[in-house]
Amino acid sequence: MAWQSVVNAVKRSVAGAAKRLMGPPDFSRSKPFALFQFRTANDLKQWVCTSDKKAFGGHSTAKVEVMPEGYVRFSGNLSTKLPSNADVVRSGFCLLRTQRPKPKLFGDTYIKLGTHNAIEFEIRGDGRAYIANLQPDTYREEDLHQATIYTRGGPHWQTVQIPLTEFLLTYRGYVQNEQSIINGDKIKTLGILLADARDGPFQLDIREIRAVTMVDADPRMDRTRARMKTEWAPHGTENGKDTATTTTTTTTTTTQTQTHAGANADSSDSDSTSDSAQSQRSGSGSGSEPHRG
Repeated sequence: MAWQSVVNAVKRSVAGAAKRLMGPPDFSRSKPFALFQFRTANDLKQWVCTSDKKAFGGHSTAKVEVMPEGYVRFSGNLSTKLPSNADVVRSGFCLLRTQRPKPKLFGDTYIKLGTHNAIEFEIRGDGRAYIANLQPDTYREEDLHQATIYTRGGPHWQTVQIPLTEFLLTYRGYVQNEQSIINGDKIKTLGILLADARDGPFQLDIREIRAVTMVDADPRMDRTRARMKTEWAPHGTENGKDTATTTTTTTTTTTQTQTHAGANADSSDSDSTSDSAQSQRSGSGSGSEPHRG
């Protein structure tokens, strides 16, 4: 009967509304927003550019400058040549990162992703592999969550999306056995590190860094052994298919991070050299040594 059809329609409507209210929120519809834009020199005031030369007397040089077209250029020359200090056993890093947050009476100065679960970099690279560093709000200042940013050589821009689940927790350059996903609303600093042990000039253009939502961003970590699967081929092929024309790249990280003093430099101020120098003297971050948990 007609009244029964009306009742059934109302029941379906109520059930659907209850499901939407009681179910998990649909974050896939959240709008991306810019964490950092680079339009003027003022946009660089919250950033620090440093290298092993400033940290402990190495030979690498780095600079950052705003280009007229509305992006920044992180460039310089990487050198693995050891400084005259005989205690240093490893060198070669250049780093661009945000300033460390200063305490506030009210509120905080964390980098916040909100409901988003990934960070997107709009970049133009030189074919080298860089490392994205996120410093968590932990009691250990040397803790860093790291993921690799693979770049193509210019002249085209590329968009690289990295979900938070792909960042590996490291301490003084060592991948930790016990892994955890960083709190997206309590990121103290964000940095971009070059430490690929390849001497020579480098250049990375950065237009914008955004907070985005990736629908398929399931964790791929084996938390007991800190292992991750590599699902993206950095040399332009994936499963035998050419990916050179892809404009958006989802980056995954392997456990073999480029680890030495530069990997820990993100947790130190540019004028503080003690931590970096200490890790160089001890040889911390050597790929031949076992990971420390």
